[in-house]
Amino acid sequence: MKKIIFNLILLIFVSNHLAAQLPDGSPAPDFAITDINGNGYSLYAAMSGGKSACIDFFATWCGPCWSFHSSHVLRDVQTNLGYTTSVVMMEADFATNTPCFYGPTGCTGRGTQGNWVSGVNYPQADLGPGNGETVAYEYNVTYYPTLYVISPDFRTWEIGDRSYQNYYNWIINSFTLNATGSVTHSPCGDDGKVVLNVTGGFGSLKYKWSNGAVTKDLINIPGGTYAVTVTDLNGYFESYGPWTVNGPNKRVDIVSQSITHVKCFGEGTGKIVIGVNYGTPGYTYNWSNGNNTNSLSNLFAGNYSVTVTDASSCTVVKTYIITEPSLLTAKFSTFNETCDGQNGYIATTASGGVPPYSYDRGNGKQSNAVFSKLKQGTYTVTVTDKNNCSLSQTLYINGTHKPVVKPGVSTPLICGRDTIFFDASIGSSSGNEFIYTWTTRNGAIIGDFNSTAIKVAKPGTYILKIENTVDHCENSDSVIVKDLRKYPDVLATGDGHVNCYEPDKLLEGKTNSLAIKYYWTKLNDTLIDTSKNIKVLHQGSYVFNVKDTINQCVSKDTVVVTENKVYPKVILNKSNDINCKYDEVTIDASQSDQGPDFNVEWTLEDGSIIAGLKDLTLKLKEAAFRTLNIQNKINGCTTSKEVEIIEDRIHPLAEAGSSKDLSCITKTLNLDGTVSSQGSQYNYFWKTINGNILNGANTLKPLINQAGNYILNVKNTENDCESQDSIKVQEQTQPRAQFTFNKNNFELNFTDASKGIATSWNWSFGDGTNSVEQHPIHLYSKEGEYEVCLEIANECGINKSCQNVVLTNSAVLSLSSWEVRQVSCNGYQDGQIKLNVEGGTKPYSYLWNTGANTALISNLKKGNYSVTIQDALGSQINKGFSIDEPSAILLANQKINHTISGSATGSIEINIAGGYAPYRYEWNTGATTSTIQDLAVGTYHVKVLDANSCEKNFGPFEVNEVTSTKSAELFSKFDIKPNPVNQNGIISVHLNSKQDLKIKLYNANGRLIHSDHKYGDVIHYSMSFENYEPGIYFVVIQGGGYQMTRKWVVQ
Repeated sequence: MKKIIFNLILLIFVSNHLAAQLPDGSPAPDFAITDINGNGYSLYAAMSGGKSACIDFFATWCGPCWSFHSSHVLRDVQTNLGYTTSVVMMEADFATNTPCFYGPTGCTGRGTQGNWVSGVNYPQADLGPGNGETVAYEYNVTYYPTLYVISPDFRTWEIGDRSYQNYYNWIINSFTLNATGSVTHSPCGDDGKVVLNVTGGFGSLKYKWSNGAVTKDLINIPGGTYAVTVTDLNGYFESYGPWTVNGPNKRVDIVSQSITHVKCFGEGTGKIVIGVNYGTPGYTYNWSNGNNTNSLSNLFAGNYSVTVTDASSCTVVKTYIITEPSLLTAKFSTFNETCDGQNGYIATTASGGVPPYSYDRGNGKQSNAVFSKLKQGTYTVTVTDKNNCSLSQTLYINGTHKPVVKPGVSTPLICGRDTIFFDASIGSSSGNEFIYTWTTRNGAIIGDFNSTAIKVAKPGTYILKIENTVDHCENSDSVIVKDLRKYPDVLATGDGHVNCYEPDKLLEGKTNSLAIKYYWTKLNDTLIDTSKNIKVLHQGSYVFNVKDTINQCVSKDTVVVTENKVYPKVILNKSNDINCKYDEVTIDASQSDQGPDFNVEWTLEDGSIIAGLKDLTLKLKEAAFRTLNIQNKINGCTTSKEVEIIEDRIHPLAEAGSSKDLSCITKTLNLDGTVSSQGSQYNYFWKTINGNILNGANTLKPLINQAGNYILNVKNTENDCESQDSIKVQEQTQPRAQFTFNKNNFELNFTDASKGIATSWNWSFGDGTNSVEQHPIHLYSKEGEYEVCLEIANECGINKSCQNVVLTNSAVLSLSSWEVRQVSCNGYQDGQIKLNVEGGTKPYSYLWNTGANTALISNLKKGNYSVTIQDALGSQINKGFSIDEPSAILLANQKINHTISGSATGSIEINIAGGYAPYRYEWNTGATTSTIQDLAVGTYHVKVLDANSCEKNFGPFEVNEVTSTKSAELFSKFDIKPNPVNQNGIISVHLNSKQDLKIKLYNANGRLIHSDHKYGDVIHYSMSFENYEPGIYFVVIQGGGYQMTRKWVVQ
């Protein structure tokens, strides 16, 4: 039956692993258990009297549980805080048994980390059937260790930071959180308060009120009930309240208002009506104009303030503005009638009042502000706005008149009288203000077009326009001239066309009249030819003139010759030349003249025609000359144009340079591609997949800071040809010597397998000979055991590795060689022992004192190791080895010179011990030496790395500001005794005057671990080092602008 119950509890516990731990603030289930000593433990009973509790759920096999247990945090909590808390530790894995608490003897299940009982001063219980079998389930334990603190009000809080200080913060600070409230009531509905008095809690506190506020106190609140939840920095929270604030839920307020504004400027037609609510009913009104009701009327424009007071004498004040429109005004612009045109008008611009406006000149209202088509006269205009406010204005419109035009009497043309004279000065308007302009339809005017008198030479209609330059009025009249002349007979033939097929044309002149004279002329040309027939080459209007020699009348006939000698348009566009980007060139002549009226012909460089090629687009893949001939088949004209194709496929030179290494000293370097082709036509681009380019990726010398493969691409932008070259950059890291060897009797072939890119090798073969080759071959002269060592070096340091080699001709089981690799850094576990066995009968078996059973064991810490090697026939070899480790890197001493006021004259000098020299330094300033100078006031840190790259951080080192560097002006004596110190020591300081003195103690890492103040001129300060770890400490005394430091060794 017990087994059934146990399995059921285990099933419940395992299934619960799918859930999370109890949420913070959850009720803590009570439990009663028996500890491993047979004593009973009840949670709630242990918490009686307002105590808290600390619960540790663990498993004996759990590594993190052991680490936490070994920190003695709960032991210290029980020791120091047991008066206010109770600690209990419960093993929750049912598969283990109680002996697992004491060590591996008799332990079942998954085992144990060690003795859990030793040094424990609080109850420990082994949970299982019949002893708290449901406790872990009730506390939702899903991993180990699960740590809770239980507040005095029986709520659970899971511990995250497993330090003593965190437990202290919860128990002493968080669990003492308390708040009380002071209430101020709210008679007006907005002047209430709840002011909190909060004590306890850890760190900064957060507040969440029932009304949503997050401030500590509630100020200016209405009547109501309020509660608050206070949460500290640990997440611990408590709720307080409720507190009742008496009063209305809102101050008296004006909730509605109706405002009527003044319609016309200067009137008293405004009105205000208000509605009031909230506060305590029973309202009174006090207006700025003396009224005491909620309604005002017959108001002029202005500000009106009202104070409303409720029955609790709480008030609300509000001001209302009664507005009025601005004074209605208007600007009137009159435009006079001109030139008897009935084109006068009045334009009105209204402003003020309330738009829109209407306008009236006596014929009814209109929305248009302009009255047009007005004659000279007097007009009254009225403007009215939207509120029916109006104004009126009387205006006068003036006018101008047209001039009088008398062009003259009509007279005919005869061949003896080729011109007629007209004089308009008689009867027309005259004066300097008038301009006269003559024009004609079909006629010809001789003389000044702008005078009063002209001559005319052809029949037609002649028009005189007179314009008054003062008022710009104008008027026109006309006179007709007839032609009564008789002309001789004339005929000209030969109208036609000239082009590239027919380049000239014959023109013929004919007449049947007698007593005549003839000749050819050309319009817009100086040609005069007295031949009857003429041959012409160009287009134009050719006139055959026949003159009657009796009446002097001349007849003319015109022959028109058109010309089409327009040559075709040929436009050749070459897409590109042949280069690394383009294997083919397109010659595009598609913008040339084309179509059925044009003939296309391509020719080679020698002039031969390319048969069958009629396209205007030509593609070529080699250098060449081509000529395009296009003929206009209509006019026979031909245009030719030549194009040349150039080929350029020359690749640039890309040279990434010689190989370089980064190192611990050379953090950055410039790659050098300057052997590559150079010039303005070249583009450069470096790229890398596994490196890093800081800058200059488009130059020949980029700056890099990471090992990797770098590729240089060089491109000629003129022909798009490009080339690539690559370089591999390696990074020298801290060297780690390793080697292997193959043995052929007494000849050993060594292979360097080191890490870190060595630059030198120094082999010692153990027989008095050496080699500086990387992979040497060495022949030993006789049997024996030899220690072979390889020492390698680079800029990051030196490292050495040794192996023992046994040479023998015997077939007996033997250890032919072994390699012992020491621990690299103090406290590390990276030691290694590697064995090489010969002889005997395979297979070999290995049994180490650690329990390992292989020829190679690694991850070793400092210590002694032994192995038994046995072959298949039972022959055995026993061998012991020792793994050592370097001493810890320590700050041997430090010297700080503080800076003088207003300057940067401080310095820090440190001396390092332990590890393996040489040391490297990485200060937070970027400095890399043991001494840094020119320091201003501040805090400084340094990381120190030894030859094995083991590192240790030191600091902070404080550089302070002093008024003088002569500390003797203040300090007459500064001693620390005893030194070294074991438990108790005394600091003695004698000052030249009484001072406020700061006494500080720093550990070797620069961490401040103790600080105090004393006042006087003779100070003896006692210190206890009982709880301090052995090591180097620094006592710093500061006062009066001076500082002195002493090293104190604690044993």
